[in-house]
Amino acid sequence: CEGARPHHRPKYTPTAMQVLGSTRWNLQQQQQSRYAQRFHPQAFHVNRSMHVNHMSYITKPKRERYITKYPASTVVAARVDNSTPDRATPNTQTSRRHLMTAGGIGTLCNCARCAALMGGYTVLVPPPAVAGGLEHFAWYRELGATCMETGMADYEANIEARKQLLFEQIPSTALDVMELGIGTGPNLKYYKPGVKVIGVEPNEFMDSFSQDKAERLGVELEIRRGIGEALPLEDASVDVVVSTLVMCTVDSPSKVLSEVARVLRPNGRFIFIEHVAADTGPLYLQQVLFNPQQQFVAGGCHLTRKTGELIEMASQPAGLGTVWKQPLFKQLEMEKFQVPNAWLIAPHVAGIAMRA
Repeated sequence: CEGARPHHRPKYTPTAMQVLGSTRWNLQQQQQSRYAQRFHPQAFHVNRSMHVNHMSYITKPKRERYITKYPASTVVAARVDNSTPDRATPNTQTSRRHLMTAGGIGTLCNCARCAALMGGYTVLVPPPAVAGGLEHFAWYRELGATCMETGMADYEANIEARKQLLFEQIPSTALDVMELGIGTGPNLKYYKPGVKVIGVEPNEFMDSFSQDKAERLGVELEIRRGIGEALPLEDASVDVVVSTLVMCTVDSPSKVLSEVARVLRPNGRFIFIEHVAADTGPLYLQQVLFNPQQQFVAGGCHLTRKTGELIEMASQPAGLGTVWKQPLFKQLEMEKFQVPNAWLIAPHVAGIAMRA
């Protein structure tokens, strides 16, 4: 009635579960946006009215008071269609994403130690020149090569025995070997005499380290500039393809596997050692938390890649309806293990796949 006292709603206060749920949703949006950015930049839609939040996600009323408008050239957004692998569709609605950076960085390398120093710091979205990571800068590529050469000694020592067993499986008749992402050449010491190694490496500053090792070990090494999604080799041109700590940094692992199968001769072998996402538990949560930072500072390295499952899919007819029309490999031997003192990249898979 007209004389009734108006109803006053109590002030809304979100519960702890609602705040946690909102934070989880925000992290998922980060992952989807960065995934689409690296896999399908052409599918991005520039939103000129977008606002980017420079704070951690909190309740909406307070969040709206702490936003900063960016020029359209610095802001892109995309929505990932999870029903189809490696596909993104434009998102015309306003979205927000956050990039993490460090207040201070110690050792920069691909072992995830630098990402561990970055928790709790947020910055505004960087300009397009660095949106994909620091690897766009020559000074960072040179620094990364130096750190890979000097900062991975502990990791290589912990995994040396397993690498030795895998490389012993290279047939004596295999004369042409391609190593994907040869880097500074830590695997050159495992090759048998008389083997010609073709190293595909996008970072030109890695070449001097790998060439010095090849000369010292007496290994015939040819370096070709390229990426895993478009290998600079002819069809059926090599007997063995080697990949160690590479699939975490490529834009499209499925395309890389297709390229590996293309350049392998019939019955050729694909030897791999890759760090992968933990199954469950606190370690996986930490990988999810530090994954954006790791991608930004470590050449696009993903901590949550499930490379082992993808290789299994490429070796079984059950995967025909998703990525490949036919299996890439007819035989697969793979194991999961933990590398000591590796923290975020401790979960590993290693094995040998034979070309179909």
